[in-house]
Amino acid sequence: MKCPNDQADLRHQQYEGEIDIDRCPSCRGVWLDHGELRKAQENLSEDHSARLAEIGSAARAYEFARQKAKVPGACPRCGCGLIQEEYAYCSQILVDRCADCLGIWLDAGELQALEAFFEQQAELGAGVRQGFWASLFR
Repeated sequence: MKCPNDQADLRHQQYEGEIDIDRCPSCRGVWLDHGELRKAQENLSEDHSARLAEIGSAARAYEFARQKAKVPGACPRCGCGLIQEEYAYCSQILVDRCADCLGIWLDAGELQALEAFFEQQAELGAGVRQGFWASLFR
């Protein structure tokens, strides 16, 4: 598979010991096949509280605006155009998803940002988190 940003060959690796991902060695972006982001959402083994404390709202807003200016590339799995959407309508994290194979492309740092968001929302309960996930595939 090729990176949608720079066409480098993606490399398969384990993330947090449980999740199979494909990472670009040059831009550090990550491809997650259908269901792998859900596994990351359910796996709260890492403590991201220090990262949460470091990220200010102005920095998040700036990064969100920067990401919106980026044009998503082609799906590494099936070649269809990726669709850019904000995860859960309120995370300020844009993900690129494929409507055909249901995979997700995350730019460098976005998987960790999503994990921090998942940790922050953990007390909301499984039903709300399920709704966040469903927001990508409506």
